[in-house]
Amino acid sequence: MELVRGDMTRLQGIDEGSVDGVVCTMSLHHLPDQAALRATLRESRRVLKPGGGIYFVDFGRFKRASTQRFFAFDRRDCQSEPFTRDYLQSLKAAFTLQELSEAAALLGVGVLRHVTPLAPFMVVFKSAARRTLDGAAEQLVRQQHDRLTPSQQRDFRLFARWFRGAGYTLPCSLG
Repeated sequence: MELVRGDMTRLQGIDEGSVDGVVCTMSLHHLPDQAALRATLRESRRVLKPGGGIYFVDFGRFKRASTQRFFAFDRRDCQSEPFTRDYLQSLKAAFTLQELSEAAALLGVGVLRHVTPLAPFMVVFKSAARRTLDGAAEQLVRQQHDRLTPSQQRDFRLFARWFRGAGYTLPCSLG
């Protein structure tokens, strides 16, 4: 794996069809507009090898400001004030589900969309699984999960439950 710093709307220096996978987590809402969003997804598709994997996850914009405030301030007792303010701004800056879905069409066929039920709190676009976890990989996943604090494990279970409702299940069960 190689991490490269750069502009995600122009993946300069990365050859066409040269990467095995593109992962983008919680970054799309930082883009200034839909043109930048589409440019990012076109570039991601351009550099991806045939059969390569895609995994994009980000907020979807809530329709109501009151819902944005609820999610931003719900956990304020365990997060700093600057984090809470930044979280609220991120929720406000998110693209709508329609904007994300239209742009994700640029990724090509075979990319699945998962949206948390009731509201587009989290939106995932990913290629279909190409393999199942083997025993060693599953053991690593369990070890990482076991290293989480009880509070982090609770949050993980909450997110897993949200995603299960969207048809996106974990590749293995975690305690």
